[in-house]
Amino acid sequence: MDLTKIENDMTDDEKVSLADYISKGKPGFSSVLESDIFNWFTLYMSGKTYGEIAEISNKKKDLVLYMSAKSEWYNKRLAHYQDLSENMLEKLKRTKLDSIDTLNNSISALGKYCNGKFNKFLSTNDKNIIEQMDFKIFAQYCKSVESLEKLMGEATKTKDRKPSVNINMTGGTVKQVDEDTLEIDSEDTGKMLKMLADLQNKK
Repeated sequence: MDLTKIENDMTDDEKVSLADYISKGKPGFSSVLESDIFNWFTLYMSGKTYGEIAEISNKKKDLVLYMSAKSEWYNKRLAHYQDLSENMLEKLKRTKLDSIDTLNNSISALGKYCNGKFNKFLSTNDKNIIEQMDFKIFAQYCKSVESLEKLMGEATKTKDRKPSVNINMTGGTVKQVDEDTLEIDSEDTGKMLKMLADLQNKK
């Protein structure tokens, strides 16, 4: 194998120096220890240049260049980065799935609280239920829904978006007037929404 032509990251001058070193019979190579090679390769994988490796190790640069070509350090570095990239993608996938699971549990818990309050108001018409409701929880519920949509790649342009929160009610109808307006024909739901609006205006 012609080591001067093997794939590497050497400069043109370093390639010439390597070829000259090989043509002279590789002087000093027989005295290189396994520990030297290991240390040089470790420095190389940490990002050091051939010149820096030679200076740190107090060895001739030609020896370092030769070992790099002989052991194909460049290809090993590429393979290492490829493994890191693949492992990172797997970690990101797992993290994303964990985040989706956490958000889903959060939405279920927050939604249970909000639905309980809204349903109680609808059944009693007691405005105190709405006034005493913790709307920070409701706001967090809406944010969690939006975050889950984005995380799952379901966020779309405004005109293509579907409502993030569905309103369930007994009786009545819901009609979409335009892209931004829903017309709700339900006495109970209308009361609840009016109460929410009034409370928000007071704040």
